[in-house]
Amino acid sequence: MLDNPIYCGIIRHKGVQHPGQHERIIDQELWDAVQALRSKTRGKGRGPHLRSGARLIGKVFDSLCNPMSPTITKKKSVHYRYYMTREHGLEGPKGSIHRAPMTGLEEAVIGEVTPQLAATWKPDVTDSAQRAIDAVLRVRIFPTELLIDIVAEALGGDVNAGPVTIKCGVSFERPRNSTTLIRSGAAVPTKVDRSLVRAVVMSRAWVKRLEAGEPDSIKGLARTEGVCILHTARLLPLALLAPDLVAQILEGRQPRTLTLTALISEPLPLDWAGQRARFATVA
Repeated sequence: MLDNPIYCGIIRHKGVQHPGQHERIIDQELWDAVQALRSKTRGKGRGPHLRSGARLIGKVFDSLCNPMSPTITKKKSVHYRYYMTREHGLEGPKGSIHRAPMTGLEEAVIGEVTPQLAATWKPDVTDSAQRAIDAVLRVRIFPTELLIDIVAEALGGDVNAGPVTIKCGVSFERPRNSTTLIRSGAAVPTKVDRSLVRAVVMSRAWVKRLEAGEPDSIKGLARTEGVCILHTARLLPLALLAPDLVAQILEGRQPRTLTLTALISEPLPLDWAGQRARFATVA
């Protein structure tokens, strides 16, 4: 009951808040105080486990300057950590990006800020990542970039000067169930997706069997393999992938957008140029 925004004149419908037509029962100051107290109380339980490791806590905002707090979700025993726009007390709309992966965001910020730090900035701090975090005042998240406000002194500027804003190009993608943030120009680690490799190899073997007439139909193939005919039909087009994309998959250097889910969720372009364009990533 204490987190119901209806008391503030707001209606929540399917997770989205809308201005209500009724008068607010509780003034905003009291509402904020109650939510702050509830948040503090929650912190005595699972909060410390959630907030520990959130290096940018209190510094992350969406494109509309709404604060984004560290949070954690669990899907099939896998935990995902994010910075998310808080809904409590939010009177206006959320920013265009209201959820960002914690690790990806922090790595992007640290990777962008660290090379620009002056040698005179906190020389006693041996952790280079912490030096970068200490220099950051605010991070605003947009669909294609981060705007990072930095202490001028950290960049060798005047101690009394205002913050300096730098840009960091990023892209957001959705492989499987989580949102991935990729910093423009960052090296992409090599990792072989075994499920994807197995699917590609299997599809090519199936096509050869169909061409040889053993079996003579997709339905017969599915029955022989003991799999669903729909699954079989979705995997077969993978045999038509462009050779360079297949090579990238086998070597584990495929674009981050090229996942098994992405391949079977929508019809695959038959021309290789179309395939390359579909799975291209921001350089």
